Amino acid sequence: MYFQRKPGRNNSTRVFVYHHSNGETKTLPRVLTKHLDTKADWEVDDWMRWYAAVNSIEHRMPFKVDLADLEDLLTRFLTCLMSQGKHPSTIQVYKDRLCEVLPYF
Repeated sequence: MYFQRKPGRNNSTRVFVYHHSNGETKTLPRVLTKHLDTKADWEVDDWMRWYAAVNSIEHRMPFKVDLADLEDLLTRFLTCLMSQGKHPSTIQVYKDRLCEVLPYF
């Protein structure tokens, strides 16, 4: 579950639920979430936890990626680009850009 604040006159809060069974994200009806418009973010988080518990919504933790795994994925991606016959300068640009952001993970 997650929420977004929709800017505008009414500054409404929309709560989304991801269904793992079919991979769809659905918005909860406005009738259920209207009272969250004036609440702080932590209050919305508390309400979402309560709603998930009451309605037995499955919660999965996001997966964690090891830095070595990312380096392996980068190597495999660059190998794939080479196998597709991409120009070496294009591959080098991808490598340079991705290596710039790799330390942030």
